[in-house]
Amino acid sequence: MTQIEIQKRQNEDFFLKCQYAARCYFNSGEFYNFLTWVFCIISALCIFLPTSNNVFLIIPFTADILAFIFANLTNKSTATGAKLRNYFDSYVLNLNFSNYSDLQQTEIKEIVIKKINAHKKDC
Repeated sequence: MTQIEIQKRQNEDFFLKCQYAARCYFNSGEFYNFLTWVFCIISALCIFLPTSNNVFLIIPFTADILAFIFANLTNKSTATGAKLRNYFDSYVLNLNFSNYSDLQQTEIKEIVIKKINAHKKDC
């Protein structure tokens, strides 16, 4: 492929939206990762609290549960962003694009459209 063909393919409307959606998912993953670390640190700092009262045991337990939830959200967001980025790269660079089934392409298009509709103004 020539550079001109690549530039033409990467600037198609849907694939620009695909890049935007991937960036949104990666940004969400980064934010969730930050929250995961915040709750991990809160949980770790709870060892300095007095243990005479059982109420103080709720704080690290809750922080650990929230850290687990945000870690899973991090994984899900980055996996979705990577899926969109791989689809974009496969199309633009013409690398195994035929390996994507119609069902996979439809699923990816639904993900992109859902994200675009949620953030129309930013997009």
